[in-house]
This record gives sequence, structure tokens and C-alpha cells, in this order.
Amino acid sequence: MQKNLDNYVMVLQNRVSSDICNDTINDIPNLNAKKATFLNYQGEQKVNPGEEERYEIQGSDAVPIKTREALMEAVWNGVNDYYNHYNFDWHKSWNGFTVPKYNIYNESSLMTEHIDHIHACFDGEIKGIPTLSVVGLLNDDFDGGDFVMFTDTKIPLSKGDLLIFPSLFLYPHRVDTITKGTRYSFVSWVY
Repeated sequence: MQKNLDNYVMVLQNRVSSDICNDTINDIPNLNAKKATFLNYQGEQKVNPGEEERYEIQGSDAVPIKTREALMEAVWNGVNDYYNHYNFDWHKSWNGFTVPKYNIYNESSLMTEHIDHIHACFDGEIKGIPTLSVVGLLNDDFDGGDFVMFTDTKIPLSKGDLLIFPSLFLYPHRVDTITKGTRYSFVSWVY
């Protein structure tokens, strides 16, 4: 086992084709995006300052099947590669992952620092706890919007990359303010 937390943060480059990224972004204006919220530990929804212009789309019917299946295949392959790379003796399997949730960051929006101790995804048919977070970047033609972990470590991401890291309190992260353009990404949680 490696003792440095950042050793368990993995960026897998070019895992989603440019065509699938573009098709997903092109489909987003036709979908039912809603203002993004966080659930606090009491289950109350809230919008953090600076997040007023961030939107999200979630649910298995949120995007057309072609792009959804391609993204889910990329997530599956990425998670499989993550587990094969680390080859943990004590943790060799995973049960599945959630359907991608899409985040749309308009100019001046951000995501405040948080951890991915997600409960809402696992209250219905899926039972479990999130063990890994998977973030995919669908475009990189915007300014700002850096993905930051551990308070000050920028994780460089390009269009089509996947970022995978443990979903627990030791991995706080945020997305800095978008200064120009719109940032499109998706997230899935492994259980």
C-alpha cells in the first residue's frame, strides 16, 4: 500500500472519443437540466455561493442511449484499469457504478470544496456506498474551471480524460470558477 494519498488519484487520458464528447454536449441543450444543489447530512438541498449558474442532468434517461452507453463503457474500462493497476490484495472487486450525472458550469460558476460521500444514489434500487469517484471532462475550450484536490493541487484534465479517485473524506475537491465559456463534465460513483 502506498502512503501518499495522491498516489490513488489517476488520470486516464483520451478515454472518451472526441466524437462522443461532442455528441453529448450537442444533446445537452435538449435535455432537462436543473440548477445544481448539494444535499447536506440532514438531506436538505442547498445551493452554495458561486454555484448559482451550475446545472446538472441526472437519471438513466437523461441522455440518448448512444452517448450514454459509450460513456458507461469508458467508465467501466477506466475503473477496471484502476483496479488492475493497484491490484489490492484486500479489495479486488466492485459491484457497479451509477449512470453518469452531467454537470454544466456556465461562466462565473464553480463547485465548492466537498467530498463525495454520496447517499442519494444508493437509496433506491442500488444499495451500497461509493468507493470511487469518476469524473470525465467533455470539453476543454473554456477558461478557469480547474479541478483542484487537497486544497491546492490542480489536476490537469483535457477533453476525453477520466479522473478516478477514492470517494471518502480524505479526498476533498472542487472546481474553480469558470472565467470564460462553459465547462461540461460527467461524474459516476463506483460501489
